Parts: sequence; structure tokens; C-alpha cells
Amino acid sequence: MIKIFRFLLVLILSNGLYSQTYFTNEGLNKVRDVRKHSLQSHINTNKPFSFKDIGFGLEVYSGYIFYTGSLNENYTNYAPVGLAIYLRYKTLDISVRNAIGFNKTKTEFDYSSETLDKGYRLISFLAELSLSYEVYHTNRIKLSPFLGIGSISLNPIREPSEQSTWRKDPLLKSKTYNFGVNFDIKRGSKNNNTAITFVRIRYGFGVQRPSGNSQNNTGNIHYLTIGYCGIL
Repeated sequence: MIKIFRFLLVLILSNGLYSQTYFTNEGLNKVRDVRKHSLQSHINTNKPFSFKDIGFGLEVYSGYIFYTGSLNENYTNYAPVGLAIYLRYKTLDISVRNAIGFNKTKTEFDYSSETLDKGYRLISFLAELSLSYEVYHTNRIKLSPFLGIGSISLNPIREPSEQSTWRKDPLLKSKTYNFGVNFDIKRGSKNNNTAITFVRIRYGFGVQRPSGNSQNNTGNIHYLTIGYCGIL
């Protein structure tokens, strides 16, 4: 009788230990799986946009602008300084670019009731709205052709004794239809996808359509700029 009682006691204790082992191992693993699945679901539903989806950026740039045709005969080439604002969505970039520069006349010009001498100082304003599309990229470089529309004006600068800084009537006032390519070289960490800085080398060609008294200024415009950009 005592032997039977001992056997039953050992059997009960063995089952209890087995149940405890099952709970501590299998049960805890199941709890971990449930918590992991719930956490992953929360992360997926609240995942923020990365740099590859959407971004906002700025560029400060300078470079060289040179003319063809009668534009090259009438005006000197020059180096502009500009600022660009970017809105990026996936592989598309929309940019607004504005620049200012200074150059001179190569010949005499009849302007209003006076004659502007050769070498008269001019101030140039450039603006552009463009759309670019990314066609190639690695962790370090990106290539994106662009199309855009813009404008350019060349205004004579008044002498210091005169009241206004520049004259209202431009020597050249023209719309431009622009196309070209951006070549970006990324700086910093290769794996940083949240905020980056990069150097942008940009070539553009502007087909100009002068208006008003500027229609005798035939020819087109080449742009070559280098800029420092940052996108969030």
C-alpha cells in the first residue's frame, strides 16, 4: 500500500513539473510571438515617409552662363549666383530656381532717348520652374534629366548719381524653354536615407523666345552650374 502511494505521488509531481516546464518554455515563446506580431503591425501602420518617398530641399549654386547667336555678339557671358527650392516625390523633383548676375554690353545700344556705350553694366535676372525624373542612382550618385520653363531679363544699371539702381525697361526680356540633366554626388553616410547633402552639377540649354523690343536678340543660352544641396 505504501509503495502504491509513493508511486502515485511521484507521478503527480512529474506531471506538475512537466506542466511547469511547458508553461515556462512553450508558453513564454507564444507570448513573445504575439507581442512581436502586435509591435510589428503597429510599426507597419505607422511607418513614416523615407527620403525615397518625399522630401523638401534647398540648393545654393553658381556657375557660368554663355550665349549663342546675336546674344553672344551683344552681351558678355557671366557667372550667376542662385537659390533653388525642391519638392521631391519618389523619383520626381519639382524645383523653382532664381538667380542674379552681372555682365556688360559688347556693342553700343540705342536705349530710349540715349545710347548705351560698349561695356555698359547690366544686371541679369533668371527664373525657372522645372521637373526632373531620376533615371539612374546608386548609394553615391544620381542622374536625372529635366524639362522646364523660365525667363531671363537684362537691365542696364544706372550710374550712382541716378536715383534707381537699375532701369525698368530691359535690353533683353525673354521666355525660355529649358532642358538638361542633373548629376548629383551624395555626401556623408551611404545608408542615411532621412537627411542628406549632395553636390549637384547641372547642365541646361535654354531656347529663348524674346518679346517686345528684344526680338532682335536671337540665339540661345547654355547653363553650367555647381550647387550645394540639402534634402530632408
